[in-house]
Amino acid sequence: MKKPILATDVDFVLLDWVAGLEPFLKEKGMKYDHIKQYAGSTYYPSLSELFLIEDENKNLEILAEFNKSKYIEQLPIFQKEAIDHINNIKQEYDIVAITCLGTEEDKKNKRTNNLVNHYGEVFSDVICIPVRQSKEKYLKELKKESHVEFYVDDRIKHLQEAIDCLIKPLLYVRNADKPETEIPIVECWSHIEDKLNDLHLKRQNKTTNKIKLK
Repeated sequence: MKKPILATDVDFVLLDWVAGLEPFLKEKGMKYDHIKQYAGSTYYPSLSELFLIEDENKNLEILAEFNKSKYIEQLPIFQKEAIDHINNIKQEYDIVAITCLGTEEDKKNKRTNNLVNHYGEVFSDVICIPVRQSKEKYLKELKKESHVEFYVDDRIKHLQEAIDCLIKPLLYVRNADKPETEIPIVECWSHIEDKLNDLHLKRQNKTTNKIKLK
C-alpha cells in the first residue's frame, strides 16, 4: 500500500532563496548588505527591493542569471530545526517538493542536490516546473498516485490551487506578518508534524469507535 503524500513548496519553506542571493550579488559587485533583513522570513521582497534597481527588465535579467548560477545549488536551509521533523514525517509519508524554478535538467539537479545536502534522501520526488506557473496540474497528478494529506506553501495563490484540487492547504508564515485568511497557518515544521499527528490520532479514534460499536 502506498504511503500518503505530503506535498510542499521549496523556496521560503525549505530553502532560503533570498539569503542565497547575498554571495551572488557580492560577486557581481552589487549592494548586498540589505539582504540580511529578509533572510529567514516568508516576506516576499519585490525585485527592486532585492536588487535596488527600478528597471524591471534589468531585474528580470539578474533574476534569470541567479537562477542559472552555481549559487542556486547553495541556498541555505530555511529552518534548521526542520530536519528532524521532516525525517519524522518521512516515516509515514512520501514527501514531494514542487518548485517553480524551471524545467531544465540542470536546474532540477541543482535543486535536488541542494535539498539532499541539507535534508538527506527524504524527498520521494522533486518536481521542477516553469517559473510563475500554476501548480494545480501537478497537484492533480500527485492525487492520482496517492492521497495527498496537505500542501504547504508560503504563497496563498498556490494554496488556492491546492484547494481547487480538494487538497488541504497549510500557509507557511515565518518572521512575517500573518495575512487575513481562512487557510490554516503554520510557523515551523514542528507545527506541520503536529497537524499530521493530530489527523492520525483522529483516524485511530474513529476506527476504535467503530470497533466498539460492533
